Amino acid sequence: SLIQCGVDSPPVKYNMFIPGLKDELIVFADGDAYFAEDWLEKVTSPLADEKVAGAMGKVLTANPGKIVARVTGYEFEDRFDRLPAEVKRTQTMHAVYKRKILVEAGLFDEELKTGYDCELGWRINALNYKIIYVPDAVVFHNHRDSLKKYFSQQYEYAVYAVVRNLKKPRIAAGDKFAPAWMSVQPLFYFLTALLVILGIAGAVPLYLCGFPPAFLFAVYFSDSVRLAVKFRDISSLLMTVFSFVRGLAWTAGVTVSVFKQCRKKFF
Repeated sequence: SLIQCGVDSPPVKYNMFIPGLKDELIVFADGDAYFAEDWLEKVTSPLADEKVAGAMGKVLTANPGKIVARVTGYEFEDRFDRLPAEVKRTQTMHAVYKRKILVEAGLFDEELKTGYDCELGWRINALNYKIIYVPDAVVFHNHRDSLKKYFSQQYEYAVYAVVRNLKKPRIAAGDKFAPAWMSVQPLFYFLTALLVILGIAGAVPLYLCGFPPAFLFAVYFSDSVRLAVKFRDISSLLMTVFSFVRGLAWTAGVTVSVFKQCRKKFF
């Protein structure tokens, strides 16, 4: 069965159709992803185990000619390289699930526009099912190819991460693919803003506002150097800049989302 979900609210359409499907396995695939010929064969191989609910493969960059896509793709691929065989969740960009277990887990959270695959993975794990990472099942994905698009993507991730994490705080602790450090970074941007305000007010020395960004730069730059060595591409050093873009996007997204959640709850 083929279901065209679009990008507005995939969980709503998934939940509309999945219960009525007769297929034993449900394959999720983004429209801008390209799959190796043997992807389906390899990614479905772990599903013979009755305790395995789903599986996903490894993502490589389909548009490396665009520098933003190539460099952020290196960082993405590096995270896949660190994954264990058993993971907490898949990405619906490229995944296969057993239909009956999706239904048993309660399907997707329709309040989430992004991050719904992560949230579902945690519920599936809570039912004592496993999700398997198959690195030999390769998919090529078109990553965002400009800083504007990358900022918008990360901003949206942050907005719905707040909604998701308020429902399930344990997810904020992170996993092997998205460690807690990624969620903690906005605190350094908030601290910088606070120190700037206090510095202007004369409450603290103004130079203190430079410490949080300096720490972030050291972390981002060291990670970028590691990527440059690993992938043998000096352009990976630009990930230092892209990491600041992502951090600002997450800070903005978290701020807006927290404000909306507070307004919804108290007003």
